[in-house]
Amino acid sequence: MPIFPTPHKDELLYSVVARAGVYAGIRNAKVLAREILDKEGTTATLDLPSRVNHISRLLASTKRYTSESLIYNHTLFPLYAPFVQDDTRALAIQRMSGNAVGPVHLMLGIAASRVKTSQSLRYCEKCARLQILDFGESYWRRDWFLPSVPYCRIHGSLTILDDNKAHRKQEFVPLILPRMSLGLSTQDSEILTAIADMACDLLHYSPKPSPSISQWSQFYQDIASNNGLTNGKSIKHADVFEAVNETVGSNTLRKLKLFPGENRESYWLTTMFRKQRKSFSYLEHLLVWKTFLANERTQDILDRVSQIRALGEAVGVSTTIRTHDEAIVRSSVVKENREKWSALVDSLGVSDGRSSRTGGALYAWLYRNDNQWLLQFNLSHKRVTRGRTSRVDWRARDINTVRKLIGIKRTLKDNPGKARRSSNWYLTQIQDHRISIEKNAEKVPLTQLFLTKYAESVSQHQIRRLCKVFVNKLWDELPIVKWQILREAGLSDRTITAETKIFATKLKLEM
Repeated sequence: MPIFPTPHKDELLYSVVARAGVYAGIRNAKVLAREILDKEGTTATLDLPSRVNHISRLLASTKRYTSESLIYNHTLFPLYAPFVQDDTRALAIQRMSGNAVGPVHLMLGIAASRVKTSQSLRYCEKCARLQILDFGESYWRRDWFLPSVPYCRIHGSLTILDDNKAHRKQEFVPLILPRMSLGLSTQDSEILTAIADMACDLLHYSPKPSPSISQWSQFYQDIASNNGLTNGKSIKHADVFEAVNETVGSNTLRKLKLFPGENRESYWLTTMFRKQRKSFSYLEHLLVWKTFLANERTQDILDRVSQIRALGEAVGVSTTIRTHDEAIVRSSVVKENREKWSALVDSLGVSDGRSSRTGGALYAWLYRNDNQWLLQFNLSHKRVTRGRTSRVDWRARDINTVRKLIGIKRTLKDNPGKARRSSNWYLTQIQDHRISIEKNAEKVPLTQLFLTKYAESVSQHQIRRLCKVFVNKLWDELPIVKWQILREAGLSDRTITAETKIFATKLKLEM
């Protein structure tokens, strides 16, 4: 593409592509996607786009933009990167550079998160007018699209576009102020504006390995300990909630859908201060930091977490060395629990043993403290179950299916329809046992013979539609005009196959 704009600071890649379309005068979304991303129909993703390497190549002459730098500086990826495992972070960068949109949202936990993303376009009108003064144009800034926080860090609430101006799946919409009407505005909130400011610092965090789950667990235990929210080794979860609720406010928590329900044990704030087993969203982390670490910079907090050792081994704290006597006691406990589990498996089996009254706790202890032995023992005592013999008379099913297909074929003479009669189309007409027939094609030879003989290819389908229109024209003594024939047959020069063109030539239709 000869004219491709360089990104402004904090401009979304979505916005860069939209401006490129304006510069080149391309209004068709598919043509724009093909020119820039080398693929028609690419989803115009606001937060975590794919095919970033194509944009990096278009900017290669500047020698400033790699795929990773574009991902960190012009998408919302930095909101998620510090809070997932480092191998997940690296894989997400790899997939965003290539062609993978949906898997990235799944692997980063966005699809299942309590903090939902929004595909609605929104902007700060004051910031946009300042952009026009500085650059002569406006663009979509990434800090306007923080999930669940539609606030500008400087001016407060954002303007959300009306439904008729909403972001469409495959369309890259540029930010042009005169064409936009004022949409729905959110109410100002001091706490959410502050959260937006912290999130902006997070967006500018330089690429680094992500802290582990153990480091995050230790970090939040240290926060509770430093603020007097512990009782021995236990966390006072009720006091933690009261502190967060006092700072953030119950109305804001409800608005963000982060207020606790009836079950406080599974509440996100409770699980965050326990030994963590999953990642939490950026917003949940920032709310806690705003409560307990309000005077610290976001980037300093992340650096501090990265310096923490594994759970129970914070920097500067020496670990307890087991004595010889403790090792002896531990080995005797392991031996005793092994014998108990062996007896339980001999009598009930592995699966039923885990489900028994005492087996669950015993299995959990061995899994944590003697994992290798437990897995090997269970594997060697796995019960072999005999598979059920087939109770399907495949020959009878094959014959019945073919009879139904022949009946369907006969009805098509009177009502040919427009759908292509592919193998899948024929099987969907049967309804009964369709899935089993598809999965056991080798067991229904007569059905496969029928489908091979009568299922239409794309060319056969196009020829049938051409013939139908052509015959109707001759019957009604109407003139034969190429474009009329193609339109009534539902075809175009772009979709017609080579075989159909040859047939059309014989009908004296020049394709």
